[in-house]
Amino acid sequence: MVEIDDGAIELSLAAGASYRQFRLQDIELTLAPNGPPTPGAPPVAPERLMTLNAHCGGDVVRRIRAGGWVHPDSKSWHVTGGVDGLDLSADLVALAAACWPQAAPNGEIRGTVDLDFSSRRIVTNAKSPPPPELEFRGKLTGGHVDDRRLPNP
Repeated sequence: MVEIDDGAIELSLAAGASYRQFRLQDIELTLAPNGPPTPGAPPVAPERLMTLNAHCGGDVVRRIRAGGWVHPDSKSWHVTGGVDGLDLSADLVALAAACWPQAAPNGEIRGTVDLDFSSRRIVTNAKSPPPPELEFRGKLTGGHVDDRRLPNP
């Protein structure tokens, strides 16, 4: 079993020519053997299927929560969770734009975002593993968008 109690991680991520720093704190994570038999999980010995439960907060997010299963031998997983109170700050927008140019806004975006996510990868053939699947659903819960293409309210 792997357990992290009250951990912290500081991230320094490249955003163009500069770096942005973010902190995750109050990390609680448990990775325990004998995960439950889950629909879609590969047929494996139960002791090799791990159950994952985690949550944390940070300087730009109120709470991140995740749970699911991981199978280390086949590199398969299915994890779902959510992000509550993500601060859509200028630093975070700049980081997203540096990674994905199509995400660069034409104006200023500020606010708070809540989202749910799901990530899975089920490997049935190690010689031809599928790419990971990732799905996000979210909403802007407060803030504003200043974009010259939008009409004034």
